[in-house]
Order: sequence, then C-alpha cells, then structure tokens
Amino acid sequence: MRFSRPRGVRRASRAPTSGRGVAVVRLAQTLYKDYTIPMELYRIQVAARLSGVPVGLIRQWERRYGILAKPDRRAGGYRLYGPEDVDLLRHLRLETERGISIREAAAQIPARLSPPSPRPSGGEERPEIEALIAAARAGSAARVDEVLDRLLAFSPAPEAFDRVLAPVLRSMGDLWRRGEVSVAHEHLLTEAIRGRLVALLRGAPRGGTSLALCACFEDEAHDLGLVGAALELRRRGCSVVFLGARTPAAALGVMARTLRPSFVALASVVDRGPARFRRALDAHLAELPTGTRLVVGGRAAERYADDVRERWPQAMVGLEGIRRDEHAVG
Repeated sequence: MRFSRPRGVRRASRAPTSGRGVAVVRLAQTLYKDYTIPMELYRIQVAARLSGVPVGLIRQWERRYGILAKPDRRAGGYRLYGPEDVDLLRHLRLETERGISIREAAAQIPARLSPPSPRPSGGEERPEIEALIAAARAGSAARVDEVLDRLLAFSPAPEAFDRVLAPVLRSMGDLWRRGEVSVAHEHLLTEAIRGRLVALLRGAPRGGTSLALCACFEDEAHDLGLVGAALELRRRGCSVVFLGARTPAAALGVMARTLRPSFVALASVVDRGPARFRRALDAHLAELPTGTRLVVGGRAAERYADDVRERWPQAMVGLEGIRRDEHAVG
C-alpha cells in the first residue's frame, strides 16, 4: 500500500553539509554496513563484549568444561553464538566474580538450564526496581552494575526494559520531581541503564527483511524510550539503524532516502509547547518517503497525538504500541 504525502507537509531536499548532521549520517551508514550475520547470532568478539568474558577465556572454558553447545558456524568458519550463550557466559562471569570457581559454576549449569517456574505475564518486578533505586540513592555505581548484570543475565533485554528498566526510570523521575533524590542520583542510574542497553543494541547483528530507522527530534536529548523500542524492533526481526538523540531533520532525510526504511520510529519526550512540537514534527515528516510506516512516541508526542494523526493519519502514537501490536512491524 502506498500513502500520499499528507497535506501541508513538504519534502525538504537539502542534506546536511557540516556538523552533527554529517556525523550522524556517516555513523549510521557505517553501522548499517557493519553486520551481515543473521539476527541474534554473534561472532565471538561480540559475544565477549556483551558478556564481559574475554575471547581467550571463552575458548578456554569451551575446551576445558564444555560449557556451551557446539557453536554454530557460517561460511568462512566463524563461530557464532546465540543470546542464550551470551546469557550463560555473563552468568559464569558473575559467579566467578563472587568467588565461585569456574569448575563449580560449570557443574551447576544443568540445574540452571532447567525450565523455570512460570511467571505471571505483565506487571513490574518490584525487588529489582527497589534494589536499583536503593543503589542509586546510596551512590553505589558498583551495586547498580551488579543488579543490572543479574537482571540482563536472566531476562531478554526487551522484557527487562518493560518489567524493570522503564518503571525504575519513571520512579526515579518522580523521586527527583519530589526532591527526594538529586539530579546526580538520577543521572547515575540513567547512564548505567543507557550504557547497557546501547551496548546490546550496537552489538546485536542485523537481520531480517524489514529496516527500521529510529531517531529523536532535533531538540530531544532523551532517547532511552527509543532504545527500548529499537530493542523490541530487533526482537521482532527488523534490522535497526539507531540515530539517537538530537537528530537533525535533514540528517534523518538523508538516511531515509538512502536506506528507504519500511518503518520509522521518532521520539519527542520533553514538552516545549505545541508550536515548537509542530515545527519539529513537520520538519521530520517532510523528510520521510511516501508510504513509510511511522510511530511517534514520548510524553510530548502523546500529548499532541492529534497533531501527529492530522499530519500523518496512518501513524501510530506511543512507542509502547510496537510491543503491544504484533502487526505493527511488517
């Protein structure tokens, strides 16, 4: 299906020639070409980076303890590892850091791989949320890292984002607005979470037939919700090019015309008033090819949902809609 360009939205043809616009375009072009391995299979260097276990140690553990199933191989003979292998390596690293020998940790693997008791669907994981808030309030970066390590070792990133990370970020924001924590506490937790999620997003190979382009408005610095949406898009089988915070409209346009994405996710979080939101929205929409499937999310976008739908009637408003709607991404 092809959609006509909404009335009043003009195509901007000027590409960025300097500054952040060019940097964003070059970075995204490089990232898009970096990964050709099927989705969710990683080379050993990427598995090492995601798990925190050095390459040499992974090979040593495989030889001595047979800790991983025989790695998949593709043309060229590269060993490839799946998300479950990365989770297991991360778990073993945490166990050895606690003082347990690798031999003991490896012997416990069969019990760890037994099917877990089913958890109720939906809802939040309050113990992890409270542990992260307590660690941030105490100013303990090490404790924040420990809780995040354990969370991401046992939960897929999109599930961890929905159940723990998004709720804990909302809670910290509420505490900051009430004056119960400082901006330093909030930044400690936010940057720790952002670092983990962006590493997962950058490290995951691209695959799938659909391409999604993710960007914040040019004046938007808050991109964690967009990172969560990008992780979900990866889980759904999309290749993702993530441009992140403060993406100029012209830079978005260059990438949209170069890559012809089938799906675009835009984020606007901070409400700077309806006039400023509409100007930014119009600038970004003018850069999108006709027929692009669109989601616009963030608090500001949800407040001005009518403006989004008036300009792009097929748009979905709210990044969480990607997770709710199994047909949102084709």
